[in-house]
Amino acid sequence: MTDGIVMIFRSDPGGLYSGYGALHVWLKRKEKPVMAKRTTSRLELRRQAEAAESSEPGAAKKKAVKEPKKKAAPRAKRTKAKVVVRKRMLWGVFSSSLKEEGRFAYAEKEAAEARAAELAVKHKRTYFVQPIKEVMADREPAAAPAAE
Repeated sequence: MTDGIVMIFRSDPGGLYSGYGALHVWLKRKEKPVMAKRTTSRLELRRQAEAAESSEPGAAKKKAVKEPKKKAAPRAKRTKAKVVVRKRMLWGVFSSSLKEEGRFAYAEKEAAEARAAELAVKHKRTYFVQPIKEVMADREPAAAPAAE
């Protein structure tokens, strides 16, 4: 018998290992290999920590007072200033295929409906009136007259 290993001699005729010969040496460990393991005892860890503290010269037991963390000041949210876009309302006359046939001012709704009826009679198709919002061009400030 060797240290920690048992040698077993066995014949295996016609068995799984018969192609390798009649005698086989199988090694079997008595003990499982010892691996490094983590210390699970908190009491033992506590003792180690106290021993380390007591080994320091002149070390008095002091309780650390934790200062509460200050809350961060809330950040100001950045918001983009919304650009006000001026729009005007118009009446549009459209065909059934959504082709624009004409535009009329908002105050001239009756004229737009009359135009749609006129086109419907003339072309025998469906025409309808729908509001349109159009972006107005920014007015440029009036230039001051040049002083001569």
